[in-house]
Amino acid sequence: MIEQLLKQKEALKERKSEFIAAGLEEGRTMDSMRPQLEAYEEQMKAIDEQVAQMTAQQTQESMQKTQADEKPENNQPKTEDELEQEKLSAMMNLSVSMEHAKTVDDVRTKTKREGAVLQSEIELDKMNANGLEGAQKMIEKKEEELDELEDQAQSLTAQVGQALSEIAQEAGEAQTEKTVQTDEKDQSKEQEDPDYLKYSF
Repeated sequence: MIEQLLKQKEALKERKSEFIAAGLEEGRTMDSMRPQLEAYEEQMKAIDEQVAQMTAQQTQESMQKTQADEKPENNQPKTEDELEQEKLSAMMNLSVSMEHAKTVDDVRTKTKREGAVLQSEIELDKMNANGLEGAQKMIEKKEEELDELEDQAQSLTAQVGQALSEIAQEAGEAQTEKTVQTDEKDQSKEQEDPDYLKYSF
């Protein structure tokens, strides 16, 4: 869904650029095109907000899933099926977290790239503005959009850091669980066969 929204935004940016190019070719001024350009900006801003909300929701759902999958400690040795199920569950949680981190990082990279392109556009517009009121308003509008993109990039960077921290924690828990499972397995075999430890080395 996030990828689809980003594609929609790219399509809007292309239509906006084509609209500006066609307008200038027809001899229109930036001021006369401003209402339509602002409409494009509003649509792209709405998409940015949806992406931010969905990213935050995915982060929350990932954390809730991890908490829901955590089970209270049980002093009784677990069966082979239970141990295998916990192992698969830990692997799935780790895979989901890694996929989420990749998605957020992809969005962050695209956001930073858009910011760099917009910064270049602003610098070029300033060189060609020639004091025109319409051009100056467009520059100010782009500067506001750039500020929003930078804020979004910072937020996404923080989310990537949090996701990576969760992955490291889950990987550590998975390793700990693996060690516990091995101990429980040995304990279970020892209870079944008191001579197990004698021949396990």
